Amino acid sequence: MSLRRNVLAAVVAGTALTLTGAATVADATTEPSGGGATELLLTLEHPSPDEGLPARPSRSVTLTCDPVGGTHPDPARACADLEASKGTLELPSDQACILLYSPVVATATGTWHGRAVNWKRRFGNDCELRVRTRSLFRF
Repeated sequence: MSLRRNVLAAVVAGTALTLTGAATVADATTEPSGGGATELLLTLEHPSPDEGLPARPSRSVTLTCDPVGGTHPDPARACADLEASKGTLELPSDQACILLYSPVVATATGTWHGRAVNWKRRFGNDCELRVRTRSLFRF
């Protein structure tokens, strides 16, 4: 794939993500009412950007907060980032990433303070994922 196609694919993917948004916790802009468990299954998939090439295997971890635990490599930081996002799993950032299209799909299912979470988002590359979700998907 040429550099021009990579740049064009990254711009198109970024625009599509901006226009479509992401499924998040219902009414995630409000503070949690307290109580309720936070238990998430976090999954990363790396589909092939080119037809005919195999995708990388998916990876998953569990994250629990209050008490902090699960198989996530840094559950305390991930829980702090989850709280900072108010359950939306994404935080604003002005950090730029290289325009290289290497898609990654992040999925979170479970509960945040007892509220159902069914979140899935496609990012143009790992940098975009980590900039937006901080430590949540660093595994």
